[in-house]
Amino acid sequence: MIVKTLMYTGVRVSELINIKLSDIDFHYCQIRINKGKGNKDRIVPFPQTFKE
Repeated sequence: MIVKTLMYTGVRVSELINIKLSDIDFHYCQIRINKGKGNKDRIVPFPQTFKE
């Protein structure tokens, strides 16, 4: 699942390990990345199939 998330969302490994459950919006299929590259926040979509 970790490799799939990296491939389908394009997040960096350092960003992925800092994701909390509260950063994931299953209704809109989005992950909020806090303080990613350049200390910037961003929202990354993920496929519907990841809801499982």
